[in-house]
Amino acid sequence: MPRLAFISLLLACSTSINAAVLNTRQSDSNATTTVTISQRDVDPAARKKEVAYRHDNFLYNVSQIGNAAAFPMGKIGEERVALAWDQWQVDRNIITADIQKDIAQIKQAIIANNGTLKTLDDYATVLYKDQWLNASPLKPALGSLTNYTLDSFFGGERLVRPYSLYKATDKDAKLIDISDEEAKKIAGSTVAELLSVNRLFAVDHTYQADQSTYVPSQFNDKYGPPASALFYLDDKNDLLPLGIRTNVGANLTYTPLDEDNDWLLAKIMFNVADQFHNQIYHLTATHNVGEALHEAAMRTLSDKHPVMAVLDRLNYQAYSSRPVGEALCFNPMGHWDENFHISQIGCRNFVTKHWPTFGAFEPNYLQTDLQARGLVDESGKSPFKQFPFWDDSSEIVRIQREFFTSFIDTYYKSDHDVAADHEVCAWFKEVRRGPTGPEVEGQGLTPVASFPEKATKKILIDVLTHNAWLQVAHHSLNAGDPVRSSLTLPFHPGGLYKPVPEAKGVESIVPFLPNATASITYIGFLASFNRPRYRTMDPPRTLAHAYSGTEFLARFAEKEVHNAADKYLEAMSNLGAKNDARKIEEDGMCTEQGIPFCWTALNPSYIPWFFSV
Repeated sequence: MPRLAFISLLLACSTSINAAVLNTRQSDSNATTTVTISQRDVDPAARKKEVAYRHDNFLYNVSQIGNAAAFPMGKIGEERVALAWDQWQVDRNIITADIQKDIAQIKQAIIANNGTLKTLDDYATVLYKDQWLNASPLKPALGSLTNYTLDSFFGGERLVRPYSLYKATDKDAKLIDISDEEAKKIAGSTVAELLSVNRLFAVDHTYQADQSTYVPSQFNDKYGPPASALFYLDDKNDLLPLGIRTNVGANLTYTPLDEDNDWLLAKIMFNVADQFHNQIYHLTATHNVGEALHEAAMRTLSDKHPVMAVLDRLNYQAYSSRPVGEALCFNPMGHWDENFHISQIGCRNFVTKHWPTFGAFEPNYLQTDLQARGLVDESGKSPFKQFPFWDDSSEIVRIQREFFTSFIDTYYKSDHDVAADHEVCAWFKEVRRGPTGPEVEGQGLTPVASFPEKATKKILIDVLTHNAWLQVAHHSLNAGDPVRSSLTLPFHPGGLYKPVPEAKGVESIVPFLPNATASITYIGFLASFNRPRYRTMDPPRTLAHAYSGTEFLARFAEKEVHNAADKYLEAMSNLGAKNDARKIEEDGMCTEQGIPFCWTALNPSYIPWFFSV
């Protein structure tokens, strides 16, 4: 890893680091001083001086990987970045060693298979059966390699990764080219009839057709259509595909009435477009927002503030993500260009273009967002027979909200108390104002949109809950799920290795897929985001343990916080046990999920509580 070592050395040498001090500021235990809100500090003058020092030494630099949140600079900012990189480097070295062991083994399996992948079954068996057990010991999600040809699988994937799904309106009726007769054969109703009874849903990736913005990768020849699709609810309220349109070349519309190979290829092509959206959406909507809030807090809150203690806890290692992305993933001809259809340039442009919307704060509260897209109503009820993403995510948000309600109640008895905390008021003002300084002004950076104007108890609980949720949403998209489920081959390649067909009637799908060498590279890259060791550490670095640990809790003198942390741990552990118990039942569906694969990407007993990468 000479390149990584060199970059790490550069970062380390660019700052003057007191490792002992920094490790008390951004380690698993955070700082050591007992927290208190500003108006209760026994030495307000010293506290004011400390906050001023942080404000003057944690500065805003230009954004990375697109124009979104600023990136830290200044003495304290650079120290934080260097430490985060070093923390990431430890994890990276461990997972890289695991991947290298796995690759050595899988190469032998491919050699035993005549050195190639000839069939779709080869992808599912040779590439995954008893493979990747060091880097991904949980193995592929149950059903993900056996049931992917089912339309209920394809529809079910929209219900565990619903970031591009919405209830269709009249304008969406022409997203695919389908006759009334064809629609009736598939769904029993015409498109117009499905629309009229609110049983039609859509995904529209036609924006990807703009190749001046979403520039194709030049690393080998990879292809992908800017696909759109319609889905419908059947009589049992299962979500199923009605059709997929390529929106490129011959602009073909595929439906379940087509030959098996054509229809399966259409679903694979759709997945190429959808995975790009999901992966880069997560970068825009989670990393950038979480970092922006923490950066503003570093300039306005004392290290002794209870909110700062929690924000530090949740942002452990966070400032490594974008530098790592710049150096290894989204660099020209880097890992992203090597494995995916749309280039790193397209990724950066996506972030810049969608930062004002996907990075907006209040509109992206979990229920607010899903409700705006017609996926749940104001009572939290969905139109689907089951909605696995909502079931787990809403429970996680409920548990987080319960913790933060107790947390805020402990320090503030009224809204007047919140208003009297000048540090919190300054934090809100800083987030809304956004980054300042000649570097960021030259880049034209904008603040997190739609952040609340004024803090009250309820709003502070909302803000902390949503900020904590962003860490979780990140892991459902980028850590563990891709290598186990969302980007497994052969159903989820990063791009097609043959142009989008101009006519139906393909004889084999295999030529459109990565070969054995490219497949190993692809899976290895996805595995590098996994952190299986976190669950076995003492204490575990899992979501369930976000507010546990004697050193972290030692900062809080109030028993109410300790009780809330215990209650949080119990509730998250119960949800983790529920995830662990899921299996494919006799009806072919996963336990309590109603889909033919088991989705456990939000398992609190496995995923980290922070932006691990």
